[in-house]
Amino acid sequence: MKLSPDEEAFLIHWMIDETNFEQGPGAAKRLQIQHEVRPARLAEFIAAWEPDPVRQGEIARGPRPSAPPEWPWNTPEEFQRRHHEAIQLRERV
Repeated sequence: MKLSPDEEAFLIHWMIDETNFEQGPGAAKRLQIQHEVRPARLAEFIAAWEPDPVRQGEIARGPRPSAPPEWPWNTPEEFQRRHHEAIQLRERV
């Protein structure tokens, strides 16, 4: 799945936050909670974007983007539309 630069940056932040959960919720995790999105939905974006679990782990342990995370979807409907695209792509694989 081709992500926008903002989606990619946010998801990288979120993956790093999830990997380092013992340090408490990071900024991307707090945004996820604020927008009432289940973690599994973001994981589905990640699986559609980068299906290789080894590469996912490398990204989650890699460097954090320099800019702080921002929620990349302007409306709940935009999030739902993009999430639907991710699900459709995963179902074709």
